[in-house]
Amino acid sequence: MLVEEGLVLSAEHDQSTLENILDLLDLELNTDQRNKLMFYAQMLLGELKRQRIIGEKTSELIINKQFYDSLYLLKKLPFPDDNTVLDLGSGGGFPGIPLKIFLPEVRFFFMDSSSRKIRFLKTVTSKLGLEEVYFLEGRAEDWGQDIKHRERYDLIVSKAVARMSVLAELALPLTAMNGNVVMYKGPRGDKELIDAEAAITICGGQLESTWRYGLPTGEERALYIIRKLNPTPNKYPRPSGRPAHRPIQN
Repeated sequence: MLVEEGLVLSAEHDQSTLENILDLLDLELNTDQRNKLMFYAQMLLGELKRQRIIGEKTSELIINKQFYDSLYLLKKLPFPDDNTVLDLGSGGGFPGIPLKIFLPEVRFFFMDSSSRKIRFLKTVTSKLGLEEVYFLEGRAEDWGQDIKHRERYDLIVSKAVARMSVLAELALPLTAMNGNVVMYKGPRGDKELIDAEAAITICGGQLESTWRYGLPTGEERALYIIRKLNPTPNKYPRPSGRPAHRPIQN
């Protein structure tokens, strides 16, 4: 248990805020999982003194925005224990760390080009006692051309990484056939989707569904689920930086 290891939990108010979002999401977590989420929030706030790991600067906002947003996927999509999940562009660990805390048996890979962020994620997963977690430091363009990782992952989740036209080229080459890419987006998601139609199709995907919802703070969000139906042509992803500077055009 985290308390027995001397880890400091957040204030009673934050515990109440967490209870509220779990009720809204209709999710049940045991005491150990709740403690892990609370300690993770404190670690994020501590890391802000060293690097801009997230935009939120209070634990209440982390819970109401980042935790709620990350965990909303659990209302909509099943996670079989034998699946392999990749959090592409993990940053401070969203949505992957909250999902992993809720799904201890599922294998999670965390990918980020920043060595500082990868070190932070390794510290987080170690202190939280999370198992079946792996780390991929580097760019998705390079990993997507690595035969050991290409078309390997059953589910890819990505939050606040890139425009959808860019993200399709980065994520779909890594996605297993009949697997899914889940793109977390805000109010501009539909516009991004229009611009990304060619990239999604060319890289072997098809829009499966869109789920719209609001955060407890009132902000609008949407999840776009892209199904991998066809192999991605070998030329994709293009070399590092090319997808962002010259996205596939409609």
